[in-house]
Formats: sequence, C-alpha cells, structure tokens
Amino acid sequence: VLSRTAQLRADHGPAVEGAVALGVQVDLPVLAELAGPAEADPLIDEGLLVELDGGLAVFRHALVREALYRSIPWSRRRALHQEVAVILTAHGAPCAVVAEHWIAAHEPAKARPLLVAAAEELCATHAYRGAADLARRALALWPDGDDPPGRLRVLEGLGDCAELSADPRTAALVWAQVAEGCRGTDVGRAALAHRRAANAAELAGDLSRTAAERAAAAEAFQQAASPAEEAEQRLALCAQLRSAGRLSEALHESMAATGAARRAARRDLEAHALVLEGAVRAALGGGQRAVEIARAGLELAVSEQVTELAAEAQYGLAEALEYAADYAAAVHAYESAYELCRADGLREFAAICFVCMSPAARLMGEWDRTLT
Repeated sequence: VLSRTAQLRADHGPAVEGAVALGVQVDLPVLAELAGPAEADPLIDEGLLVELDGGLAVFRHALVREALYRSIPWSRRRALHQEVAVILTAHGAPCAVVAEHWIAAHEPAKARPLLVAAAEELCATHAYRGAADLARRALALWPDGDDPPGRLRVLEGLGDCAELSADPRTAALVWAQVAEGCRGTDVGRAALAHRRAANAAELAGDLSRTAAERAAAAEAFQQAASPAEEAEQRLALCAQLRSAGRLSEALHESMAATGAARRAARRDLEAHALVLEGAVRAALGGGQRAVEIARAGLELAVSEQVTELAAEAQYGLAEALEYAADYAAAVHAYESAYELCRADGLREFAAICFVCMSPAARLMGEWDRTLT
C-alpha cells in the first residue's frame, strides 16, 4: 500500500495532496481487527489516512482510495468485503454501511434487509429523500417472486417517502405498482393504492394517469364493497372529465356516483352527485329535466344544513339553469350561492360565484350589471 501511494504521488502530485475527502471513512478499530493492530499506524504516518476523532480516519483524497481499491484483485476484494461486513455487524455499524459491503461482496440477499432497515430508520427521522433512495436500491436487488408481501411493504414505504419528499411523479408510479401487486389478493388495499396514485398524478399534472387511476380506484372500491369511497372517486373523476369536455363520460360517472352514494347512505355525496349530473345533462342539452335533477340535489344539500355543501349545490344549479338558457333564474341562483358563501366566510368561493354571474347578466342584456 505504501509503495503504491508513493507511485500515486509521483504520478499525480497535487491531486493526491488535495483537500481531505470526507465521503469515505475508515473505522480504525475495525481496520486493526482486520489487518492487525500495528498495520494502521504506517498508513497514518505516511499520510495515506488522516485521523479524525472517535476512532475514524479518512483517505487524504478519493483518488488514492480508488486507485488502491482497483489494484486489489476482484476475488480478493469480494472476500475482504465479506470479512469487513461480518466485523462491522459485530461492531454494531449502521445498516447502510454494512449493506454496502455485502453488495460489494456480491451477497444481495444479505444486503437487501439491511437497506430496508436503513430506509425505515431514515424515514423515522424524516429524511425522506435518503430513505427513498435506499428503498429503491433494496427493490433493485429483489428477485422476481421472492417474498411478494415483503416487496409490497417496501413499495408502500417508498410511495410514502416519495410523497413526503415532494416527488409526486415517482409516488404515482410506485402506488400504481402497489395496486398491481395487490389486485389479485387484497382488492381493498389495491383501491387505496389506486386512490393515492391518482392524487399523486394530479399533483404531478399528469391528468391522463389521474383519470385512469381514479377509474381504477372507483372500480376497486366497488368490488371491495366501499360505496362511499367509490362515490368520492367517481365524483372527482366526473369533475375532471367535465372540465376536459368529455361530457358523456362525465354523465356516466355522475350517475354511478349517485348510486354509490345511495348505497352508502351518504346524503351529502348524493346531493353533490345529483347537482353534477344536472349540470352535465344541461350542458348536453337536457333542458328542464336537467334543471330538475340539479334542483333535487340542491334540496338534498340544504336539508343537510351544511353551508358549503348548499353553496356548491346552488352554484351547480345556476350552471344548469345557464345551460338551459334560463338566465334570470341562473343569475338569481348565483346570487344565492354568493350570499351563502359570504355569510359563511368562504370569500374565495363567493368571488367565483360573483364572477360567474356576469356571463348570464350579459346574455340578459344587463350591461351595467355585467360591468359591475
């Protein structure tokens, strides 16, 4: 080693004598146990290692460490890594450190549980990005068909960490994998995973994946006999489809949401679904029938005595009336929604109601009111 160090100094000069690389640490007690008590001193005396506090040392430069490492035959390297892993385990070294040695020793089955444990430790301390990286490495070492339940648990942990580290695109992909893995064994768990995939995809701006995952979540909740959750997903999907102009599909989802809400005995969800159905039907030319459906939803919402729900229902009725060309009634409904929101302190929603009044007022020829 000392001979090789001298050669490196001659060949590379200032690069070898550069700043201390803090990335690669050497545990001196472990080194003494591995190579003998007297072997560490010459390495420090010659400047190959720089001693730190706490029985640690670092290579003076990463170039030195890499060159020395590569000079060791690969079979010898594997054996040394295995030996170091055993010693580090006995010394209670961090799981991630021991795992690196088992990986280098070509022992992935021993490295994988250590990476999982290290990921869980980081997650518990809110180091979500680091935990996600370790979980990905563990999954990369996971053979197909080996302990599927364990792999699913790691995937769920990765999904949590991706969400908490503000990586919704990765979270959406991971939760979709979880749903796929649960599909044949636990439909309720698959439904929850599809829902989380949809939420993450929406945050990432991937609307096509959002729609697909919401539809899958609704179907899975239906199979799992969870009608309230099914209705919530169908309502969210209906709103998205309606915004995209896919009105026939939106109508189908609103009607399905109404049925699910009734099975769940959730009058609030039923009210929301009926108002949406009325507004979509009106946009498709449903006329007075559409308005009647929206009005039924409003009456149900008012009976629940929840101001925000009643205001949303009043707004939906106004939209249905506007589509049905009953502009005076639409303006009145928008005004009612505005007053409900203002009375309950929902200022932003009240502003939306007020602004949406202006097209109906313009179509009535009330120009001054429109400008106001």
